[in-house]
Amino acid sequence: MNRTLAPWGATKAQSYKADNPRALLFQLAADNPQASREELLDLCLAEIEAHPEYIESIVEYWFINNYRSYAHTAPRLPSREMIDSIKAQICLLDFMLPTGKTLGQSTGTECVKLGGWLTEIGERAGKQIVASVFSEQQLRDLLAEHA
Repeated sequence: MNRTLAPWGATKAQSYKADNPRALLFQLAADNPQASREELLDLCLAEIEAHPEYIESIVEYWFINNYRSYAHTAPRLPSREMIDSIKAQICLLDFMLPTGKTLGQSTGTECVKLGGWLTEIGERAGKQIVASVFSEQQLRDLLAEHA
């Protein structure tokens, strides 16, 4: 079966259908103003049994709403391209360190004290400011070596 779902929400999609169950409910309610909810449900079910073309509209409405819930809650892992894009936006020289300074403003001595991959930067920079010793690309290369 070849089927095309409306690109908009379920309620709007149903309003354009010839067999609109919402219109059926409104008509039954207008024709039976004293009917309780339960009685209107019974009337709807009787009408749907008599006109099964409503079933497709009802199932499509249910499907669109539930598929949207599924699609929004399904876990999505970031793609490699997304990760690379985010990494490319991070400027290591502007990376804020626990000392309150950026990496670029810090001295090599301060980096050694922080440990990790910053130790190598610190050892190479010594007492100099990191930004005066390393370019952004050199820092990226060092980080890649330690990843």
